[in-house]
Amino acid sequence: MKWRGRRTSGNIEDRRGGGMGRPAGIGGIGLLLVVLIGWFFGVDVTPFLGGGGGVVETGAPAGPNSIDDTSEEFVAVVLADTEEVWDEIFTASDLDYT
Repeated sequence: MKWRGRRTSGNIEDRRGGGMGRPAGIGGIGLLLVVLIGWFFGVDVTPFLGGGGGVVETGAPAGPNSIDDTSEEFVAVVLADTEEVWDEIFTASDLDYT
């Protein structure tokens, strides 16, 4: 299938490099609950409170590159095709596809 140079969809939201949202930690209330539950059941939770290793980043930070741009364009073309097909199907049924 030749996809380059074809119509692309504008319904693409590029969220690369946006992070993961909420942090993975349990927070203050979660920590308090762990300590209280451990105390209630007589479990020593101090080994779990050390914080652990953490993630070590090496190399260059990940970011958009030409491969990602090609993938983004491909996805936009495929999405445009599906929008056209569904628009035809809905139109044949006297419905609106938006």
